[in-house]
Amino acid sequence: MDEPADPSASSLAEGSDKGSRLDSWKEVAAYLNRDVRTVQRWEKTADLPVRRLQKSGLRAVFAYTKELDGWLQREAGSPEVAEVAEVGPGCTAETEILQTGPLSPVAVATSTRRRLGFAGMAILVLLTGAIYLKSRAPADWGPLIARPITSDPGSERDPDISPDGKYVAYSYDSPNLNTRILVRLIEGSGDPRSITTAPANEWSPVWSPDGTKIAFLRGDPSSEVTLHLVPSLGGEDRQVAAGIRPHARRRTQLIGHLLAWMPDGANVIVPDRVQPTQGSLFRINIETGERVQLTYPAEAQYDVEPSLSSDARILLFNRIRGEYLSDVFVQKLDAQGRPDGRPRQLPPAGRWNGTPRLLEDKKEVLVCAGSSPRLVLWRQPLDGSGTPVSLGIIGDYAVQSAVHARSGRILSRTSRSQADILRYALRTHGAPSPSLVEPTLEGILESTFIDVNPVYSPDGSRIAFISDRKGRRQLWVSDQFGHNPIEWTQTFEVDSPPPAWSADGSKLLFTGESPSGLSQLYVADQITRAAVRISNNNLDHGRALFSHDGNYVYSGAADKSTYSIYRLPAVPGAGPPEKVLSGYTNVAGVEPSGKGLYVTRPIARGQVELEFAPLDGGRVVHLATLNFANDAWVTSQGVYYLARRVDRPLAPVTLHFRTHAGDDNVLLEYSKYPGRGLSVSPDGHYAITTRAVPPISDLLLLETSRR
Repeated sequence: MDEPADPSASSLAEGSDKGSRLDSWKEVAAYLNRDVRTVQRWEKTADLPVRRLQKSGLRAVFAYTKELDGWLQREAGSPEVAEVAEVGPGCTAETEILQTGPLSPVAVATSTRRRLGFAGMAILVLLTGAIYLKSRAPADWGPLIARPITSDPGSERDPDISPDGKYVAYSYDSPNLNTRILVRLIEGSGDPRSITTAPANEWSPVWSPDGTKIAFLRGDPSSEVTLHLVPSLGGEDRQVAAGIRPHARRRTQLIGHLLAWMPDGANVIVPDRVQPTQGSLFRINIETGERVQLTYPAEAQYDVEPSLSSDARILLFNRIRGEYLSDVFVQKLDAQGRPDGRPRQLPPAGRWNGTPRLLEDKKEVLVCAGSSPRLVLWRQPLDGSGTPVSLGIIGDYAVQSAVHARSGRILSRTSRSQADILRYALRTHGAPSPSLVEPTLEGILESTFIDVNPVYSPDGSRIAFISDRKGRRQLWVSDQFGHNPIEWTQTFEVDSPPPAWSADGSKLLFTGESPSGLSQLYVADQITRAAVRISNNNLDHGRALFSHDGNYVYSGAADKSTYSIYRLPAVPGAGPPEKVLSGYTNVAGVEPSGKGLYVTRPIARGQVELEFAPLDGGRVVHLATLNFANDAWVTSQGVYYLARRVDRPLAPVTLHFRTHAGDDNVLLEYSKYPGRGLSVSPDGHYAITTRAVPPISDLLLLETSRR
């Protein structure tokens, strides 16, 4: 049976009659859909027709596909073909490969008895194995057809498709920062219809199962909202429940779809905090207001974005466990709509795994996953048996989705943003202009990606900023004009809060990812550009600054979603963090003598309070209301800040300079908001900022050519 070492043309012709030739153990294993060690064992114990080249020094093997097919038919009675290979005791994979002698009589007899004893079993097991292997990877959908549904200025979010598949309801975040509920046709032309009239922000519309009503939330989802119902094409709304606190994290650009209807049309699933540091999903009856708790996360976790199967026996949701961290869970429900066992986590497709949607006909789950803000659509088996597979949509990032069960259509919320760093001149002498002026902005650091949060070095010769212009958020440094930017590359992804220079300009303090998933504090020096982690705790750190003497750092950080200001040593392992101020989210600056901190806390969407808080517990001084927490810059002489009018979003804003002694001077009043964030050169001639362009997002319809 052995072939010559160098097969002749006649032997190749013979091989053509025997099917294709497989020239290695690997090819044989792939043809039989098994691993190499299994087919090596089958050759010894079940007479697998594998041939060897007998030339001296060669141990190569080959086989013919028709002979393998015939062997499979003959081995229908052997369980050998269904077993997963494992190297037996006292035998290694290497000895199996090198063994070339004939089979022992015992092995042949054993194989024969097995073949005679189990006729027909192998084919059944092979079929079962094929089905199992197929279930581990989602089936190919075929090409996807994508087309935009909206292209309006502003941002569309929270899409939900009507039960008949004709309409989409969504939240429209207009350029003036007011959010309202709109409904429009998916097919055809025509303007969208606003179905509510209240001035408050409104979120997360979802259609009732019969399509006659839409449930939505009114208020700020990161503080407190009310649940309402409104006729699907507009009219007077009715409040169902009040005092709902969906989530504490302020990732409103990522979190959406906060509501889900039960198929009975009598209940809505809503996220609500059971305590300030824990949020669960509740079922609320729209007539009686009765509440039933459905999920039970650990402390410092929040369950949001619920969705249900058509029979209400499967609940999907997103469990948030960090500012940029979340996972998708599957919770079985019983016939009464109560939890049936513990929830099961699906394999993650990234750091953030949000907006789970059930693809019932495919028994798959659609998620928006990745590293913020670079989220894309993934699908994976509902039973968790396979890893997520990307939909492969090229273009803008996908942050939310909606699925229409009957048609298989998918609506995705795409998001795109471009942030650039700008510079504008400041008035250095004379009285302020009696009228509003428009800031003269000059682009100095621009890319097609995101460049944000620039800060001048102490001598004004350099600018540090955060950018993902190479695909990952990293720390960058340029000269004062934005020229020659250099990446201070780290092995982890850097967070977006502004970095901070040490007093001598030799180091940079910033936040970034840590092995725990929480944002921690890092210090990098200008020589090596490599970072050393100086914090290792259970806090989720935000912007940080060096103390006046450089021995400590101050950081706004969340302890189970409750923010405070902490102080910790500027070197690793020198001591635990110490809470110094409660109730503030961000440290804007350090008073030069070290007596107090300039700190901020949000009071409403787009409204941040800037205050000076003495560290000895003295009287807190309110300074201004800002648009954003980083609209203040502290120097050795005083603090610059952009104060807004409480009754007007974004602009006009007034540029102030207040000395540490309390003397307040108005420098300019701008008719337009210069940009998000503020850093002033040491000579006071220039300010740098990030271009304040809200993210643009639209709704995209995805359809597959296969059903």
